[in-house]
Amino acid sequence: MLDSEKNSGKREDSEVISISDTSSDNEEDGKNERESRSVEAKSALEFAESVIMDEKILDDFSSDTDEGIDAPSSSNKGQTESKKDSKVKHVESKPSLRELCASAAEKRQIVAKEEDESAKVGNANTEREQATLKVKLEDSSRLHSLKRSGGSNGNKTKRPHIERTGVNSNSKEPHELRSPIHLISNPEYCDVYCKNGNKDTVSMTDMMGSKTLVKTYQFNFLIDATFLLQYIKADPRNLELILIGHKDEQHMSVNSEDHHRYRIKMVDATKRLGHYGSHHTKMMVNMFRDGTCQIIVHTMNLTVTDYTLQTQMCWMSPKLHKCSSKDQAERYKGEGLDSIKDVGDIFKNDFLAYLSTYELPETDALIKELQPYDFTCIDVQFVASSPGKYELITERLDYPMEYYGSEAEMFGFGKLYDYLKIYGLTSLWGRFIGQTSSIASPFDRKKSNIFTHLLISIAMGYGRLVLEPSISFDIKDRGMYPMIIWPTLKEVLQASGSILSGYALHYRNTRWRNYRGNEYQDKQLRKYFFKWSSVAASQQSKAGRSHLMPHCKTYCVTEDNLQTIKWFLMTSANMSTQAWGRPEVSANYFKAYKYTLGERLKFNIASYEAGILVNPKTLKTRSIDAGKEVVLVPTLGQDTVPKERVEQSPNNKQLLYPVRIPYDIPLQKYTDEQPWTTGVLEGNNR
Repeated sequence: MLDSEKNSGKREDSEVISISDTSSDNEEDGKNERESRSVEAKSALEFAESVIMDEKILDDFSSDTDEGIDAPSSSNKGQTESKKDSKVKHVESKPSLRELCASAAEKRQIVAKEEDESAKVGNANTEREQATLKVKLEDSSRLHSLKRSGGSNGNKTKRPHIERTGVNSNSKEPHELRSPIHLISNPEYCDVYCKNGNKDTVSMTDMMGSKTLVKTYQFNFLIDATFLLQYIKADPRNLELILIGHKDEQHMSVNSEDHHRYRIKMVDATKRLGHYGSHHTKMMVNMFRDGTCQIIVHTMNLTVTDYTLQTQMCWMSPKLHKCSSKDQAERYKGEGLDSIKDVGDIFKNDFLAYLSTYELPETDALIKELQPYDFTCIDVQFVASSPGKYELITERLDYPMEYYGSEAEMFGFGKLYDYLKIYGLTSLWGRFIGQTSSIASPFDRKKSNIFTHLLISIAMGYGRLVLEPSISFDIKDRGMYPMIIWPTLKEVLQASGSILSGYALHYRNTRWRNYRGNEYQDKQLRKYFFKWSSVAASQQSKAGRSHLMPHCKTYCVTEDNLQTIKWFLMTSANMSTQAWGRPEVSANYFKAYKYTLGERLKFNIASYEAGILVNPKTLKTRSIDAGKEVVLVPTLGQDTVPKERVEQSPNNKQLLYPVRIPYDIPLQKYTDEQPWTTGVLEGNNR
């Protein structure tokens, strides 16, 4: 079990409580953050004890969150007391904590005996059987019991392995247009809160359960091998696991038994991290016995809590085969690739360039393994961040439909800018929707948020990239309106995991010692906040995740109130400069600024991140749809466009292409609601 899940070691999204972006105050801020973490660790078990009705905590108690636990003060205790009282009868009727753990161990043995059974292959168009972690989320106290028992499942249902790629197998002709982005399944949540919420979802078994798996590279922030290995069906003697991330007990946990049974290699990827940076990428590269491989980019830490208590998403590539010739395999290296015809080679170029930034023997070996593969079946873009200093030059492309090899060396917001420009996806007006699980402190001491003061300019593609800092910032003078989807306090407390659901959500709106930037930022951002859910009852949720708090991060632009979207980005990157990049600008940048295509903007990235950009101009379609304009349509609760929506479409020259979104629409703006903040856990929410 991860130490960070025991004692709130290091936060995944440290940028939220760090104030490293406050210019000359960096060192003092770092000291403040370390002190706060010490206090949080000391109070973690105190809070846990209050949640489980003062039962004795076992030594392996885990918070199972990447963020750790803070103890609420007495002023906040009243908020949780009524919820706790309502569950007392349920708690008293449950078996003891040790009995739960013993039962879980017994059930794990049953699951182990089932591992050799063949998985039944079902119809790809039918709803798949539900798998793993058969724990009913009937009340929050049972969730706490689940966490204390280590999260092992009981009666495990075998699921057919289905490729969720939008293209059936490796066929060049999709039988049905399906969203390239998928929700990760959560059968326990859906059993209680939303019966149809798991349609077209992807499970860990889908991602890791192939018996022909021979090697897997797991890139992540938190890796609990006990959780991961229960989904692996391949022969341990012929399977190699390479775990890449923070190689310490707080972030990467492998017990001695698993070390003996599996060939596991733990790799430290922290040597290039920037100040307060983290290895935040969540990604898999799987190699199979038949010589194929598959790339999966997702949003989930490999822990039971991330899988059970939070909304997660993923993208899965089709199975990749090796090229027929060396020339074909090396084509991605050429300059002047056509941005439409060569989209797969561009993805390959970007992906291998990202891997090369690790500067590790293991990632160099992975690059050599991937070089012979044919990526032409991929039709999305890879948008990643890697620690380092970069320079975005707005004139370097007049942004024709060509791709130059140098673009592969760009990361963070510079990468997103390049792609939106190359494909003509910028918008001078509309709504820019950002949905995240962390909102960091301002990046210029008090007045600038990464979303409203930088990313919105990237989406527009016009004018200076960094807006002038201002407490009274108002977007009305610009055509692009920011919308930030952030859970309310009430939504979190009524979620499937109750207050536990809030530990992965980080937003500070109160003073941090002498630093008041978060207060100023809250005054600015609150008017752009929208609820996570627009429905009162979970069964009314068309998206199927209204009471499952988000850990996914998504960004998109719409010009017609989400009837359609111009592009969609699923990523691990929160709203922080550590993730996207911190621009290096001085006061003269704003005083002497005059718009020019020759703007050069230097910026620093602190963390590793990975995401997938869905672009209507590169998506592969059926031959019968040749010549039609591809239009992205947000879909809820399924990976396909509803038939009635297709039939109602007035334009037969348009092809409606589905992109699944995790939240319900229409979005509802905050009125008098309070946002969920880290202050709730400290007793000073306002």
